[in-house]
Amino acid sequence: MIVIKIIGGIGNQMFQYALGRAIEIKFGYKVKYDLSDFKNYKLRNFELNKFHTRLKSSWKIENMLLKNILSKFAYKIHLLFPSLLKINKLFYYLEPNKPITSELFDLSDNTYLSGYWQSEKYFRNIKEHLVEELSLFNLPSVENEKYLIEIFNTNSVSIHIRRGDYINDTSAINTHGFCGLDYYVNSISFIESKLSNPTYFVFSDDIDWARHNIKTKKNIFFIDTNFDKPEEDLRLMLNCKHNIIANSSFSWWAAWLNQNKEKIVITPKKWFADSKKSSIDLIPSEWLKI
Repeated sequence: MIVIKIIGGIGNQMFQYALGRAIEIKFGYKVKYDLSDFKNYKLRNFELNKFHTRLKSSWKIENMLLKNILSKFAYKIHLLFPSLLKINKLFYYLEPNKPITSELFDLSDNTYLSGYWQSEKYFRNIKEHLVEELSLFNLPSVENEKYLIEIFNTNSVSIHIRRGDYINDTSAINTHGFCGLDYYVNSISFIESKLSNPTYFVFSDDIDWARHNIKTKKNIFFIDTNFDKPEEDLRLMLNCKHNIIANSSFSWWAAWLNQNKEKIVITPKKWFADSKKSSIDLIPSEWLKI
C-alpha cells in the first residue's frame, strides 16, 4: 500500500490524486489518501468528493505507522547520506525541491508520500482515466448551463485571474506573486491575433478588479455565480476552447483537462516569484509562455 497526503486547494488535490492513480495503474500498488489534515486546515476544503474519483481514505493507524518519528528520521538520513539508505527502504518520502527524477517510482510497498507533485510527467500516460475520474457528479446549475451553451457555441477563451492570497498573504506573495495586468493584456492580444471573434469568460476571486481592468472590444462574460463552488468554475473553464491561465494549479487543471485538440493555452512565463522554485516540469511543452 502507498499512502498519499491530500492538502491544499482543489488544483493541488488533483495533482496528489493523479499521482496516486498513476502509481496504482502503472505498478499495481493499492493507494490510499490521507485526508486527516483537513480537520485543522482553514484555507481550503476537501473537494475531490465532488468528482468521480476512486479515492479511498487511509485509516488513522496507517497514517501513524507510515509517518512515525523513525520513518521521518530515516528520510532525513537518506537526504544526508543517500548511499546509506536507498529510497526503496523508506517509509516516508517528502517531495524534493528539484526537477523530477525517476527515483519517485522506485518505491517499496508501505510508503507515505507528502508533496504537491505538480507535473504531468507523473501521470500524462493515464490522461483518459483522469479526464473521466475528474468529471463532476452534479449537473450544472441553470445559470452555469446558460454559460456552457455560450461556451460551446462560441470561440470561447477562459481567463483566470487569481488575486486573493497572492496579494494579501505574505507566504503566497513570496512564493507565487500576482500575474500583472501586462500578462493579461499581452495574452488577449495574442489570442486576437490568432482567433477570429473570440468570446472571453473571466474567472477570478476578485471579479470586481477583473471588470475594471480586463478590456477588450470582443464579447466578454465575467463569471460571478459560483462563490464557494470552485468546481463549477473549473467545469466552465475546461469546456472553453482555449485558456489563458494564472500561475495557479486551479486553472492549470482546467487547461490540462480541456479536450479541444486545437486548444491554445497561454501560461505565465514566470510561475514562481521565489527564484529557488522551478517550473521546468510544471508547464507542458506545448503551452505558450508569455
